Amino acid sequence: MSSTKHQITNTLQELYEEDKVFCFYRKKESHTVNVLIQKDLKLHTTELFNEAGFVMSPFQHKENNVFIPKEEAESLKYSMTPEPKSITHTDKHLHKNGKPDEQYINTLQKTIDFIKDKHAQKIVLSRPVFKKLDNIKIGQVFLKVLNSFPSAFVYFFHHPKVGTWMGATPEQILNLKNKKFQTVALAGTQLIHEKVIWNQKEKDEQQLVTDFIVDQLLPISIYLNISNPYTFPSGHLAHLKTDIEGEIGSGIDHIELIKRLHPTPAVCGTPRKTAQDFILENETYNRNFYTGFVGEIHSKNELDLFVNLRCAQFMEDKAVIYVGGGITKDSNPLNEWTETVEKSKTLGQFL
Repeated sequence: MSSTKHQITNTLQELYEEDKVFCFYRKKESHTVNVLIQKDLKLHTTELFNEAGFVMSPFQHKENNVFIPKEEAESLKYSMTPEPKSITHTDKHLHKNGKPDEQYINTLQKTIDFIKDKHAQKIVLSRPVFKKLDNIKIGQVFLKVLNSFPSAFVYFFHHPKVGTWMGATPEQILNLKNKKFQTVALAGTQLIHEKVIWNQKEKDEQQLVTDFIVDQLLPISIYLNISNPYTFPSGHLAHLKTDIEGEIGSGIDHIELIKRLHPTPAVCGTPRKTAQDFILENETYNRNFYTGFVGEIHSKNELDLFVNLRCAQFMEDKAVIYVGGGITKDSNPLNEWTETVEKSKTLGQFL
């Protein structure tokens, strides 16, 4: 292991064991790992998103956006030499889909029926997957995730008053520089094969996300550029992705942009309020930061935020891996269950 990688793993491990407030993160396609180490244990939050630092925002708007202000933290940077990407399922049990959870299957069917009754077009249903931890070194786990997902935003966040989270998310919710912005519509999931072929259900699911984002952005944009959908690989999975970029008009700020985008149908559903109400009523747990967003704030005019997907929360002797999938009228409960199992392998293989 190179000296830089030793520094990353050892520093993260020491900070974690000392129960400091800190985050490590690497942007997609970057070789730089950024570190913020807060000088005290104060819990900072933000509503304005205009101060430089790292933010963890929850699924529900009404909950606190946890924040590490750059001016209250020591900053470090590590330059990593990229390695050939290698995804290996080290845990043989992860290859088995196991017996589907009856309660989750029932909720999936309830969701499909709700949609067929024309109450909604799409609802994203999720579940927690619990994995017992056995003497893992958290710094080494983070390094493996960094090496395995070069096209993802990879982060590790710890605050003794909030908890410990790690993720490797493929989905940008907002990149904003001055008035110009970028976002994506990402939905549909399948295992990567030599030739990935998308069925109509997956195409429709992804189109719902694109349509929602375009409808939200058109009224406040000077222009929008929308790509055709294309296959986007992320680890051992593939997704359908559409790139969307544009420029917001005068009088529109970053807060308005965030509110219009979060949460998108990729993590919630459509209509948004109907889907979110259904999720809060029928999911059996609190998503917390899962399907919220994480990322870097430079100023109110420069943000780089990602949907908090493919993430896990670490507790004393276990990790909780959060997984979900978009449900439409054409969904099959067993297929949707299998999709969540495959998504759990993204981080589960390293634990």
